[in-house]
Amino acid sequence: MEIDPKKQQWFAIRSDFKREQKLKQHLEDKGLQCFIPMHEVVRRRNGKVKTLREPVVYNLLFVRADYQTLKAEKQAQEGTDLPLYWRMERASAEKRPATIPDKVMDDFIAVCTNKYSEFVDISKMDKLTKGDYVEITDGIFRGVRGYYSRPIKQKCVAVIIEGLTAVCTSHIPRAFIRVIETREEREKRERGGKKGEEETGE
Repeated sequence: MEIDPKKQQWFAIRSDFKREQKLKQHLEDKGLQCFIPMHEVVRRRNGKVKTLREPVVYNLLFVRADYQTLKAEKQAQEGTDLPLYWRMERASAEKRPATIPDKVMDDFIAVCTNKYSEFVDISKMDKLTKGDYVEITDGIFRGVRGYYSRPIKQKCVAVIIEGLTAVCTSHIPRAFIRVIETREEREKRERGGKKGEEETGE
């Protein structure tokens, strides 16, 4: 499916090494909405221990714009010290920029910016087990949708940006969960989709 060139949506963008903050500022100055997932890390520098805020994934930022505008900005930045590159969809056979649905991105930002959240280590992303797809019905994360799983020590809801990053809520009791699609239902649907593609040769 082709990208609507005039539809406002979230894109995953890659910057040059550790230039994501400067690129974010540049794009925001152009009136574009941007987001970089950040977390606090403890570093020892010059014999002193400091708590710093750093990107969860370096060189990654999310930008909300229409494809036409962002493509023009990408072309304008070629050859400058702030180039930007598309993050491409990994699951698609077609080479196209990765886009994130508004609801997923809204929930991702909501959990990221809450002090009771925890990021999934990028090295463990491929091993993250997706449980039932659920919606949280009560508490500070009410309305957030994601996968009920245990990527950390306790059961939580993980909001996943496929192939890039994931963030988890604090512990969510089962009583605060509404199941939208069980793991079994999802796996059956995905198997059916793959079978259909094989039969049509797509």
